Amino acid sequence: MKNQKKRNKKYSLNYIDDELNNTGLIPDYASGKLAEAISCLPEEIIDFIFESQVFLTLDNKTTAEQWFFDDFRFSGKKGFILLSDSLWDKEPIQIAFIIAHEVAHAFKNHNFNSYKNIDSGDIDGIEDTKKREKEAGGLATLWLRPHFNLEDLKKLKYKDCQFKSPQPTQ
Repeated sequence: MKNQKKRNKKYSLNYIDDELNNTGLIPDYASGKLAEAISCLPEEIIDFIFESQVFLTLDNKTTAEQWFFDDFRFSGKKGFILLSDSLWDKEPIQIAFIIAHEVAHAFKNHNFNSYKNIDSGDIDGIEDTKKREKEAGGLATLWLRPHFNLEDLKKLKYKDCQFKSPQPTQ
């Protein structure tokens, strides 16, 4: 991290970590890393996360888990950000970038329907997806700039950090 002085005043690292631990949806070994990544985001984006998003990740020992959408932990939430357990083995800058990138998609309302034409070879769908990915990457870089060196952020390629998500069947 470049500069700890620019931490959010409203949200301490302990506060963020406590909020994540209260959901029971993030393994203990991952919650500190997730809290660290979230703490690099602007205050208004952290507000957005706590008001409307839920992070979910299964630990490496859990093969499956079931939740209902009416679970109290999801009350009032609009989106879920699913994180692979392999994320926590990455470097802090990669973790922060991936989290910021996914939050940017949620913040810009890049919903799944906007990606549905990609597999059909639809050129417009592919171009729209490229624009959304570039927009999310740009916002992630902008949000993380106060905490990481710009040159290091520019070296990150989202495709090198991401994992392949399953595609829906029709």
